[in-house]
Amino acid sequence: MRCGTTIPHNQRGEPRTAHTHRQRAEDAARQRRPRHRHGRHPRLGLARPHGSRGEHRGALRHPARPRRHGGDALGGRHRRAAQGQGCDPVSPQGKVIIVTGAAGNLGRVIGDALQAQGAIVVAWDRDAQALETLQREQPARTCLACDLTDEAQVAHALAETVKVHGRVDGLVNNAGLIHNTLLFNMMGGDQRRHSLADWHRVVDANLTSTFVATSHVVEHMAMTRTKGVIVNISSIAAGGNAGQSAYAAAKAGVESLTVTWARELGAMGIRVVAIAPGFVDTESTRRALSEAVIADLTRRTPLRRLVAPKSIAQAVLFALQDDDLSGVVLPLDGGLRI
Repeated sequence: MRCGTTIPHNQRGEPRTAHTHRQRAEDAARQRRPRHRHGRHPRLGLARPHGSRGEHRGALRHPARPRRHGGDALGGRHRRAAQGQGCDPVSPQGKVIIVTGAAGNLGRVIGDALQAQGAIVVAWDRDAQALETLQREQPARTCLACDLTDEAQVAHALAETVKVHGRVDGLVNNAGLIHNTLLFNMMGGDQRRHSLADWHRVVDANLTSTFVATSHVVEHMAMTRTKGVIVNISSIAAGGNAGQSAYAAAKAGVESLTVTWARELGAMGIRVVAIAPGFVDTESTRRALSEAVIADLTRRTPLRRLVAPKSIAQAVLFALQDDDLSGVVLPLDGGLRI
């Protein structure tokens, strides 16, 4: 600075450069100071309107609305669950339920249990003679002969079901066939190797039938916007069992389809559940297994007995009634591990 130059001052007598530095320091301090006291915005310093309890006034005018899932009945159950009230059980009363393999021992027990709860049971089975007997014993049950591996027959049976009852609310895939053959048996003579014909027969009866019946029933339910349940009867053998290559593979496929379909159909309000019993005390089991094998299985089961058909029927009712159950396999094996 040259000698004799006058330095400008502010009103306090401070050099103007000193005033500038002090003002900048005060401005910086104000910016660092929190501005959210007394309901002010922490950055802009704007006052927020509040309710009597301190909440934002917008929350009083626009309460959060739960997202709906499907129709009123399903959405209502989900809203009650979100509020901690739990889901109401779904009653089978008045529901139209198709049971496949319905003329056999297990199918009859399942049908009787559903009918006792007020369901309208439609019996599908390929054994026409057994269906005639069932029809005489249960006049209220609609009985339709149907080969579940034939799409034309399945389509016809479904059309007849809808014609008589107007809709379908559920399907129990109970049809199946137990078969025991080793992949290779040194003592089998000319039949040492598991035949391809037996493979196709067992896989068709247990897996293909489940696929065909479900695909047709689900198509109808989806097109008519009907919510419901598919129950697949699997087996403990799905985890693998010596001497049951085809049967174990088919039931493993059924369990895989259960999870796959639950993911695909959940958005439509259709649940899919599988039940995996141990060895069931039925005529078909006793025809397929020798007395010695059955005695050994009974000894190895912690409950020391085969699974009762009525227990499976109760599990079917549970699967139908619990509205949160989907994409799972319910074991019903008395604690047996094979």
